[in-house]
Amino acid sequence: MSLTIYHDGQFWVGIIEVVEGGKLKAFRYVFGPEPKDTEVLDFIYDRLLELINQSAHAGIDVKIKSKKKVNPKRLQRQVAKERNKV
Repeated sequence: MSLTIYHDGQFWVGIIEVVEGGKLKAFRYVFGPEPKDTEVLDFIYDRLLELINQSAHAGIDVKIKSKKKVNPKRLQRQVAKERNKV
């Protein structure tokens, strides 16, 4: 589960992403103008699970990517390339 909070130009919005049983469910929650830390924590502790459990949609199938090991030499070259960009 992840919670991302961003400003959409007018309000602060939270996007909740949940992966259960290979299905992705996403929810949007509008906090309003600049929420305080306590408001965000209240949302997480009190309203988040209710919001997720009330959903009627099944979600979207998700394929979990397996992480490939990166060759150490390739990683070293990528790091050197990033350093040269700056």
